[in-house]
Amino acid sequence: MRTRVLLFAVLFAAAVSCGKEEIHPLPEGSTTIHYQVTANSAANTRATVNGNMQYVFSEGDRLYMSGTGDAAGKIYGYLDLISGAGTTTASFEGDLAGAEGYTATSSTALSAVLVGSSDALHSASGGVASAPDYDQAVASTFEEAIQKYSHFTAALRFGEHNLILSQHSSFLCCSIKYSKATTPENTELIIKILDSNNEVLRTASVQVSSSLYLSTAEFVTAFPENTDLTGAYLTSQQGSSEPNVLQVINDGESISLAANTYYNIYRTTLPGWDGFRIKATQDDTDVTFNYADQADNIQYSLDLGATWTSYTSVSAIQLNANDEICFRGQRANYKNAKDDEYGTPNNKPIFTATKKCYIAGNIMSLLADKENLVEDAFNGAFSKGSGSAIDYIDIDPKDPLILPATTMAERCYKGMFRKCTSLTFGPDLPATAMAADCYNSMFRDCSSLQSVRCYVSCFIGGENDEYTKANYNRDAIMSWLDKWMDGITTSGNIYCHPDMVEYWKNSKNQSGPWWTTDYQKATMSKNWTASAWESYPN
Repeated sequence: MRTRVLLFAVLFAAAVSCGKEEIHPLPEGSTTIHYQVTANSAANTRATVNGNMQYVFSEGDRLYMSGTGDAAGKIYGYLDLISGAGTTTASFEGDLAGAEGYTATSSTALSAVLVGSSDALHSASGGVASAPDYDQAVASTFEEAIQKYSHFTAALRFGEHNLILSQHSSFLCCSIKYSKATTPENTELIIKILDSNNEVLRTASVQVSSSLYLSTAEFVTAFPENTDLTGAYLTSQQGSSEPNVLQVINDGESISLAANTYYNIYRTTLPGWDGFRIKATQDDTDVTFNYADQADNIQYSLDLGATWTSYTSVSAIQLNANDEICFRGQRANYKNAKDDEYGTPNNKPIFTATKKCYIAGNIMSLLADKENLVEDAFNGAFSKGSGSAIDYIDIDPKDPLILPATTMAERCYKGMFRKCTSLTFGPDLPATAMAADCYNSMFRDCSSLQSVRCYVSCFIGGENDEYTKANYNRDAIMSWLDKWMDGITTSGNIYCHPDMVEYWKNSKNQSGPWWTTDYQKATMSKNWTASAWESYPN
């Protein structure tokens, strides 16, 4: 069975480097020093967490204070939390021990290590806080992992009473999807992370949970900052069966895990579906596909193309965060506008959703002719025309919507995303053979748009000829691109044919169009920058 990468944020690399700091043993001493500090969490402190990595302190938290440098082994001890539990700022107070005859001064360097009642990285034995040990750092939830496996330190001078603790842990949040038929709810799995030398770095015993169509295994594991996991991969094993390898390599790129950062790793053991998909970003998202004529043979899949169900009536299907619904059909086109001439349903986009979704995959899976665009194929497909805004559609550049056609048809993408106000990344436009109105108003009034790639050329002579009016195919480009980015006021980047870099450089700041006195909007937004297609950041 083929494994397909769904989504991941930034990813890993090879040998684990724990970077343990030295924590000195407690000396014999007779001096008692009363000490108090206020610890601020900002974005770098700990306990429970939300999606923004903001932490609060918990009952039972303590700070282990010790001298560093010349003061190593001469001043030490624990401070207990006296106020601030449940908040992002807490006060700690207690008695430090000083070596016999030792006197701390304002220049004495101290370090602080946060030790919580439920921490697994640090423990207290004989008055000494242990160095961090990540080897068994696996939890069932993000909150549990943060609570147990956060490694926080701070540095200050004796007599200072405020500190900000720095987080040194990185967290991998792993979610793996299985077929419910082969991996039903409550199945026990052993999931491992191995490095490129097949050394086991983490082992998680996971019980899968199920939705209506899929089973999901989830766990969270912590690594020290700067861990390099190039070539690392996941395996999943049920009972005595052979391990199923779930590759997690980021195309061979070496990336060091950053401190105070979490990485979402989504994998599936199911066959991949290359056609049109809608991916929910939040729980309880209702998705309604607005075309259900039986003659169009619209079908949907909730298990990434393993099984298909006929969509015979327009009705909402509920998705949770990271769920995907796949669609395929035999409809001739999805033209959409208020006027009856644009077909049925009038003034309705391909789908509506109650919360933000990503659209992805090859859009041609929705058409009867899956190889060639027809006239009006996706005219206004995701838009309400000049009506109200669409605020639930976006494209993830790591898993984009694919518009593969290189030969256009008349009005094929006209107004396709008009007033899609949450769209930040446009799909790639690789076509070189244009047709009338093919990109007309395509991104009009997309107020959040940041990036587009388009390979159209408006010059007859080619990139090595002089960019003059004689070589400029004005009538054609007016037809192809008229108002295609009208109403966009954001800053952004367009990656395009070298000819178009020159064209937009000369035309974007003109009060009127380039080489003519007739006003036209076959331009990029004035706040945008044009660069060659190849310079797009991968």
